[in-house]
Amino acid sequence: MRNKIFTISGPGASGKETTIKALLEKDGSLVRAKTFNTRGLRSGEENTGRIFVNKEDFIKLKDQGELIESNFLNGHWYGSSKEDVDQILSYGSNVLIELDINGV
Repeated sequence: MRNKIFTISGPGASGKETTIKALLEKDGSLVRAKTFNTRGLRSGEENTGRIFVNKEDFIKLKDQGELIESNFLNGHWYGSSKEDVDQILSYGSNVLIELDINGV
């Protein structure tokens, strides 16, 4: 059986993070993929799988093919780590990725 990639997508502040937390608690076969972004850390936002980088580092990741998707929204870049997705799949787990509706 092949492992799968699942996405949770929606506009900002639509409850993606809450949904992801509930799914991860309920289903041990899901592993959240790391995402990169260039925005600042929000209050209470820790251990979410987000990696905060500057714009130059993000563009470098994008140009080197390290992202499976990327999106520019509200002045910030967002993207999903190709390496992390590949690694999760190689471990035999299903991948869960959070995407803004524009990143889909």
